[in-house]
Amino acid sequence: PGRTMRADRFASAELLVRQAADQPAAPRISIVVPLYNTPQNFLTEFLDSVENQTAHNWQLCLADASDDAHTYVGEQKHVAANPRIRYVKIENKGIAANTNAAARLAQGEYLALADHDDILAPHAIYCMGKELQKTGADFAYSDEALFRKSPKTAHVAHFKPNYAPEYLMACNYICHLAVFRKSLFDAIGGERPECDGAQDHDLFLRLIDAMQAKDANAAPLHIPQVLYYWRVHDNSVSKDLGTKLYAVDSAI
Repeated sequence: PGRTMRADRFASAELLVRQAADQPAAPRISIVVPLYNTPQNFLTEFLDSVENQTAHNWQLCLADASDDAHTYVGEQKHVAANPRIRYVKIENKGIAANTNAAARLAQGEYLALADHDDILAPHAIYCMGKELQKTGADFAYSDEALFRKSPKTAHVAHFKPNYAPEYLMACNYICHLAVFRKSLFDAIGGERPECDGAQDHDLFLRLIDAMQAKDANAAPLHIPQVLYYWRVHDNSVSKDLGTKLYAVDSAI
């Protein structure tokens, strides 16, 4: 109750930077992103949102499956200039295989999944790192908001429940931002190409199964803050699930 997605709900950028600097060493989070023919303006905004994080315990892992008409994707100034960014050019084998290729670049204790045309809130890594350090959680997720032009004018918010297993069996309410231990991801074999379109939903269910095999009471940690902004455009399921009907089949 009372939650809002207005930007002024959060502390000032200056305060967030100061908090991040004062935070004890938090676990490193490798943000895993498969790239494919990303519109240049969307890609620039996404990369800026990562580089402008108030905390610095992040690494960005990019696997680029773009075709020859989109060579600019791998030519971003960010990629060459920032040592926290790792990049590889790959053959396009689908979203799950491409995500796995990005994950193989990761050196962090945790992985975070992000789409190439979305935006991270500036305090996303700070908040995730703080909670993971405090709780030792294997898996955490945040709230999210949808936007068309700017996160400042986000028009829909997904304020999620704490872990709700029956709900998760029905749909992938966890979605973004999801962060989990790399060792857990590796142990279950990463994402499965046969589930392309619903590969994250499948992954989350298998991560939880692996957690509960060790501890029957284990559950993902919900962080009730909007840490991720999901872009709405004509080719995104954020606007219309019908744009990717194969995702419905995979979900079933």
